[in-house]
Amino acid sequence: MGIILIDGAEGRLRDLGPERLGWAGELIRLASPEAARQVLDEREIVALVLDAASTELRVEALLAELAESHPRTCLIALVSESDMQREHALRRAGAHVVLEREATQVEWRHALRTGLRRPWLGGLVGCSSGMARIKGLVRRVADTPTTVLVCGESGVGKELVARSVHEASSRRDGPFVPVHCGALSAHLLESELFGHVKGAFTDAVRDRPGCFERAAGGTLFLDEIGTMTQDVQVRMLRVLQEREVVRVGDSQPRPVDVRIVAATNQALEELVAAGRFRADLYYRLSVFRLQVAPLRDRHEDVESLAEHFVEELAERPVVLGAAARDALRRYTWPGNVRELRNVIERGLIVAGERQEVLAEDLQLLGLQPTLERDQPLVNLPEEGLSLPDVVNEIERDLITRALQRVNGSRAEAARLLGLKRTTLVQKIKRQNIDGVSAA
Repeated sequence: MGIILIDGAEGRLRDLGPERLGWAGELIRLASPEAARQVLDEREIVALVLDAASTELRVEALLAELAESHPRTCLIALVSESDMQREHALRRAGAHVVLEREATQVEWRHALRTGLRRPWLGGLVGCSSGMARIKGLVRRVADTPTTVLVCGESGVGKELVARSVHEASSRRDGPFVPVHCGALSAHLLESELFGHVKGAFTDAVRDRPGCFERAAGGTLFLDEIGTMTQDVQVRMLRVLQEREVVRVGDSQPRPVDVRIVAATNQALEELVAAGRFRADLYYRLSVFRLQVAPLRDRHEDVESLAEHFVEELAERPVVLGAAARDALRRYTWPGNVRELRNVIERGLIVAGERQEVLAEDLQLLGLQPTLERDQPLVNLPEEGLSLPDVVNEIERDLITRALQRVNGSRAEAARLLGLKRTTLVQKIKRQNIDGVSAA
């Protein structure tokens, strides 16, 4: 994949660095729109940059043509100076980004990152080998009817991956309907998924289509799939097998045309072995599996993600200072990408009106760097050690530090550690950790 440049700006883009833009590819400099059309037809192109001040191009007509023929390519128009009337005309013609040629690097990065969050990228940011693999697999599976299962710890961005599958597919113009199964009781989840008819239960005062019907022509995203009860699992299996849904309280099947993407932070294989999740449903859902690595295993993505969140959250151009970047890279991120976003949001608040986020802004909020990556957590003595005892000691230390950071709140500590609150409570009792609030 690459970025096409018609009439310049190559040097400026190279100065920015591809990894800072959340993509890894080449810059393709072409002399004419005709050459660009051929490359667009033959290759995956994330963006096309053209000079809107060129007297040799019919810029508005070219933008309109490319916007229609290649809707998944970000179109960037360069202008010699700020002109609101001209910018509005270019945007009406099809430009996603309008930028001054002499813009600063911060302004270029902000505009390009905004424009490159186009549908086929699905908001996925990162240049690590793990993220590159996820992006490649998303592109391969997107336009198939295959059911996808996204696996990973809490906070790694499983819903973003699901959205990228939807947005890179031919169903992108249809609805994307997310359902967080773990947030609903079995009764409510059944009604939410399959719908109900009037009189099906006390509060059913009218017919209501479920998410399967509301997602018709698009994608239904089922998060925390492992929390479904056995009864709901049986109904789910029928929908997947028959491609039809029966509303609660009804007997009339209704055909559904929907793509299923499910997600879990649990080991479904273990739930199957324990008899808590149906094996036949598991096999239906896990036809194509996407395993998203935790952020601690892809430190190369931390800086790109941090800059992404700065651009998303800041109301003006702001940069991360070198010391702040170093602090972010050295942290282990138990709360994954979600925690990183929260840290950046709070850091921007502390930075106030400054145009640079400093390391002190992050440390004020309790962010402490971890050990260097090549430093062992435990030294192995000559006579050996008890692995279970060491694991318990590390677990106790992490839980204690997480609780200290959030003033003893179990709910917040569970979020930081990527655990369910009930699981954390069990560990606190087993480790006999004192001084913990019930929150």
